[in-house]
Amino acid sequence: TDITERKLTEEALRKARDELEIRVQERTRELSQANIELHSEIAERRRAEEKLKESEQSYKTLVQTSRDMIFTVDLKGNFLFTNQAFGKILGYSAEELKRLNGFELVHPEDLEAVKVQFARLVEGESVDNMEYRYRKKDGFYISILNSAAPLLDSKGKVVAAFGVARDISQRKRAEEALRASEGTTRALLNASHGIALL
Repeated sequence: TDITERKLTEEALRKARDELEIRVQERTRELSQANIELHSEIAERRRAEEKLKESEQSYKTLVQTSRDMIFTVDLKGNFLFTNQAFGKILGYSAEELKRLNGFELVHPEDLEAVKVQFARLVEGESVDNMEYRYRKKDGFYISILNSAAPLLDSKGKVVAAFGVARDISQRKRAEEALRASEGTTRALLNASHGIALL
């Protein structure tokens, strides 16, 4: 019986060892598969990060080389970001602009209308084609055409505003010259009718 018990014990140990070996092999296969998937995921993430870096670089290049004035302001109107064109057109350095509030540059006659439109941005609405005058560093004003949109955080809360503005001073001067010319032409035509009747 001792021999029988011993054989039964050996058989049970062998069976347990075989089962353990099978489980170890299965677990090793599972771990190997998980490792392969993890490496694949890491490679995929690296590719995504590279694409994101390329996209960010393209965006930065686009923003910095744009001739339009591109900017971001906080909810009080303080500049958070301005592109190179913004500083070049207005004559301020990027550091000077970061110390300014956008409302400080708005012509006093336009300020109330700009504040109304800014309140719309803070409420989450976009503002398109708003015309107003902005003061340059030298004290002169330029006419700009601005479109802006709210920037939202991950919860949908407005945290800032993004805008693109274009200097339309030349267009405004041309429109004014055209109006003056049309007025002169109209006056001459009216005067010529009086002369022709005599």
